[in-house]
Amino acid sequence: MKRYFFLVISCVFLLISCGACNKEKYKLPWDQFCYSVENAYTVELSGEQRKYIIGLFNDSEWENKTPNCAFDYIFYPQKEEVRYHSQCGVFYDVTNQKT
Repeated sequence: MKRYFFLVISCVFLLISCGACNKEKYKLPWDQFCYSVENAYTVELSGEQRKYIIGLFNDSEWENKTPNCAFDYIFYPQKEEVRYHSQCGVFYDVTNQKT
């Protein structure tokens, strides 16, 4: 009986912890992350800067609309494309069509 109880508790804990892991939708890619559209070059960012940007993506509230401005940088998290306009400060997730 004690083994069964321990197994059930372990499974519940595992399910709860897995649910928390899936909260972070945006993940850093293994290769290049940021590109400048204007100059067509890769923007070198430190690991700390990359984590900060991914944190912004994951912690922000996104709206389901398309922005009405251009973009000058493109970020490529895993499986997504996020455009950024530096004058407006607007991020646009092209993949999921949200701002």
